[in-house]
Amino acid sequence: MSKYRTTQKKEFVRPYKIHPIWRGIGFIIIIIIPIVGWAATQELVTLAQGWDVPQVQSFIRSLSSPFKFPPWVSDIPFLSGLARWIRSIPMLKLQMVFFFFIVLILSSVLSIIYSIVYRAAVPLYGPLDEPAPKIRAKKYTR
Repeated sequence: MSKYRTTQKKEFVRPYKIHPIWRGIGFIIIIIIPIVGWAATQELVTLAQGWDVPQVQSFIRSLSSPFKFPPWVSDIPFLSGLARWIRSIPMLKLQMVFFFFIVLILSSVLSIIYSIVYRAAVPLYGPLDEPAPKIRAKKYTR
């Protein structure tokens, strides 16, 4: 038995506690927002197809073409099957663009709300912080 080593490890105890509401907000940001974003994308794509605005129709036509893959992808068995499946999804480019923007908007709104709540609910200094020292420098005179 050595002098400086114990056979039993100490249990790790965090010096701070995380409130469950912050874990819930993280769950919403990571899991719920992409699910809501994909559902909103599906609805927005079906809604956008019915619009008679020429700019919207040209945008939809430009993004509704299927993906084009390089010729060497068809030589690899796994990649050729994956490429065939990706090409079978209708308007995947348009869905990806809408999904990206919806998730970006939802995440930014939730992050702004999160920061407002966090600023109002959490004290300025935590249990491991210390306030800044109050040092007044003297005016230099010669």
